Amino acid sequence: TIATPSVLGASYSWTGPNSFTSNTQNPTVTMNATSVHEGIYSVTTTVNGCAGLAGTTLVTIYSNPSLIFLSPP
Repeated sequence: TIATPSVLGASYSWTGPNSFTSNTQNPTVTMNATSVHEGIYSVTTTVNGCAGLAGTTLVTIYSNPSLIFLSPP
């Protein structure tokens, strides 16, 4: 989930890597996130037709480490 503060009466417009777009305040990538989802995400908040400056955040994806179980000798 990426998030931005709530603004009364605002609409939100997110863009990001891999053609990501969302109009929700705090969007979530609903699939398994991979390196194609890494990068800079940008959000613009609009109130009464007036858009604010875009805010950005850098998202880094870390893969799950593999677990190796060793039997005692």
